[in-house]
Amino acid sequence: MEDKSKGAWIVHHSRKLQGKLAGEFKAIKFAGKAGLLLSRMSGDEEMTVAREKVDAFAAMLGLEPETEVPPLLAALQEQKLIDVATTSGDVVVLGVTPSSTLAHTSKLFEARSPEPSEWASIWLAELGSDAPIDRSVAEKNISDQYKLSKTQTRTLVDRAISVGITDHEKVDKTTQLLFNGNLFRRRDDVSLNKVQGVLSSFTPNERACVATLDHKLAVDGCVSHEKALAILGPALFNKVQSIGLYDVSLVANEKEQRRYVTKPAAFNKYAHDPTSDAFDDAKALVASLSYGMERRNASEGQIQRLGALLSKLIAGQWIGPATAIGQDYQILEHRGVVATKRVTGDRFSLKLLKREIGELARQVLTEGDAASSASTLAGSTVTNFHGPERQREEARQDAAADRDSVAKALAAIRKNQ
Repeated sequence: MEDKSKGAWIVHHSRKLQGKLAGEFKAIKFAGKAGLLLSRMSGDEEMTVAREKVDAFAAMLGLEPETEVPPLLAALQEQKLIDVATTSGDVVVLGVTPSSTLAHTSKLFEARSPEPSEWASIWLAELGSDAPIDRSVAEKNISDQYKLSKTQTRTLVDRAISVGITDHEKVDKTTQLLFNGNLFRRRDDVSLNKVQGVLSSFTPNERACVATLDHKLAVDGCVSHEKALAILGPALFNKVQSIGLYDVSLVANEKEQRRYVTKPAAFNKYAHDPTSDAFDDAKALVASLSYGMERRNASEGQIQRLGALLSKLIAGQWIGPATAIGQDYQILEHRGVVATKRVTGDRFSLKLLKREIGELARQVLTEGDAASSASTLAGSTVTNFHGPERQREEARQDAAADRDSVAKALAAIRKNQ
């Protein structure tokens, strides 16, 4: 497995393990936290991040600045990824890009002398991302690969299921399938076969509804949750979301919450790489911009033509100044995706710090028919964001009453491999 893929699973696992299974998966937890913090601090160029800002990033990640941040920074410095000023504590990030952060996360993990069970948990996730796999087959594979006893392997899989590292569904009394939300993140024939497998388990009307939503997403890149529900209906949408056929991202402010739907493979147009947005930054940018286009009127913002806006940002140019900029991109600032600066009074300018993230957002929002439409982007006052994996967990809970059809869809995917 490539370092980038390993790093993505480490980040995924560390999020699932936050506050759970004390004393276990220590290398994964540490490396995942370090990778997430590095992602927040990094950009396209060498950057100096004030210690106050580092601590703010840590707080947003649920880390304790006084006790958890110092050892994380020490490990990053040991890997020569950052320098920490002795007096001020300011951090200089040495040209780390979003994609390279994942490879560095993998190396940080390996430097912590991980247990065989930790390596096995990463392999388990990889197995369940290719296709749903019979639990008994997965356990034998893991036991052979990592020299774990049957009891150790069974305990590991139980732990993985309990915290959400892997999902599971019973097909019948003897067969339990393991899988995860990465099933449909590739843009290749393998992923197409998986989709066809799911559709083979649907009724003709359900297949027609999915085809309608797929066409809408091909045109617009991103649609509101309400529009997707209107096309599929709540039961069908929960079923397909719970197995990862669609991604749902949530953005929120003090007034409301809004959800937006994308295709999982939409962020992988130029590479068959399901880890391209492991930190969800591009999804946060897409959802924030979509909110601005949908929910704010022209009088509340100054930016027009989405494609031109993204081109300027990707080129490293500052946009603005505008009053709305100082208010409307808080969650993206909190994630280290953009920077703002006061120009005069209450007017601010904005710059994209991570070109890769802008490129991923542009390929989702401006391809197809949407590319030629003149969109008006007003302010998007977004102060919170929840990525697709958290939304999928909720969908799986909502789909609990329809387990038979979910299991049937997963079995059909498996059959089509």
